[in-house]
Amino acid sequence: MKIASRSSCRFRIGLPLVATLLAALLSGCQSAGKFAEFNSGVWKNDRLGCGGKRQQLRGQFDKIRLELKGSTQAQVINLLGKPDFQRLYQRNQKFYIYFMEPGSQCQGKSEASRARTVVLRFSAIGLVTEVLYNTGRPE
Repeated sequence: MKIASRSSCRFRIGLPLVATLLAALLSGCQSAGKFAEFNSGVWKNDRLGCGGKRQQLRGQFDKIRLELKGSTQAQVINLLGKPDFQRLYQRNQKFYIYFMEPGSQCQGKSEASRARTVVLRFSAIGLVTEVLYNTGRPE
């Protein structure tokens, strides 16, 4: 009976890990092409949607909205910038909230804004599972 050495066990474990990381890197490069028509820079520079630029990008966003499913948090931040608000949810899920239009959030008021938002829901493993339109930020 032959017993495998430690180095051959590491090789067997390491190869699938390297393949997975390579696939993730390649999918990240492919996702840039999917969103090439979306004006990411304008979106990112319109913090809280106060400049009205995100509202003008609504048509472009509608085209990519469903393609965001399966994206990682890093890919979303690269495309849309840091979220305007972030909510933690049960079982390590989280929500990223982006305002689409000006509202009371632009005046720095403490009351909840009723402006239109985009809500991205992330699974416990950090992938987008839902992209929804909402009014205000979810409580």
